[in-house]
Amino acid sequence: MVSLGFSKVVFSKKAVFPVALLGGALGFFLFSSVTMAASPVVPSPEKAARESLASHEAVYDIRMSSSKSGAQILDIRGKMLYSLKKSCVGWITDHRFTMSYEYSDAPAIQVETRFASFESYDGQVMDFSSSRSRNGEIYEEVRGKARIGEAVSKDNFVLYSMPKNLRYDLQGATLFPMAHTYKLIDSARQGKRVVNEVVFDGSDDQGPVEINAVIGKQKVNRDDSRGSSKFVDGELLKAPYWPMQLAVFPMDSSSSLADYELSMDVLENGIVRDMNVDYHDFSISQKLVALKSVPPEECKE
Repeated sequence: MVSLGFSKVVFSKKAVFPVALLGGALGFFLFSSVTMAASPVVPSPEKAARESLASHEAVYDIRMSSSKSGAQILDIRGKMLYSLKKSCVGWITDHRFTMSYEYSDAPAIQVETRFASFESYDGQVMDFSSSRSRNGEIYEEVRGKARIGEAVSKDNFVLYSMPKNLRYDLQGATLFPMAHTYKLIDSARQGKRVVNEVVFDGSDDQGPVEINAVIGKQKVNRDDSRGSSKFVDGELLKAPYWPMQLAVFPMDSSSSLADYELSMDVLENGIVRDMNVDYHDFSISQKLVALKSVPPEECKE
């Protein structure tokens, strides 16, 4: 992402018109420590991330917020349903989009996108699948697995079963969406302002992308009127947040112009409150309209 947890399944032009970084859903950690024999014990990164992210379901209203003169797209409206759940061994995410597009030179279309993924807590295993339909007819399906070992190239790869036998070798430093989200929040809490990473999210067949992030200063979420809505769990919105700006670049591009740019408010518990996506010719706003907590799986220690 989403990653982010939301990733580009949400936001790439191919998918929207989906990522997350609702890529995720963004995942964030709330660092904790345990004292043992007067010596601080710092939890592993995967444990810290697991304990801090809020399992939740969210609904976002998506609208076109601006467009340049001459843009082919006249209007975009839709909904996104996003869920993030903690399993015993990793994150399970589900994105569902229902979108309507109106064009200046073509009939309006209805697009539905579904994307599901599993990502292990150690950031080394990811399984993914997605499908896209236009006016009720499926036109694209993607499935596969990705693995990241230590630093040996042959251990770092993406292998698709749909499209069949498509493969990418990954850099050892490549991050999956939830690991990328953790990296962003970790950096934000340390006061870092710029984070550049290579991310693979499995939302399409184009391989990894480069995501350059600029993180603003932490803010206190004093008042959000949505917290009084019967459709929104206000307790989940009380966490402080960071404004973030993300620019997404294809790996094989020499252009200094990002494919698209995102601005968002990211709560400390990993929930994305609002987001705007700029595609240069037009932009899309995403507003949180429903939110509830989801119990994680019960696991044996």
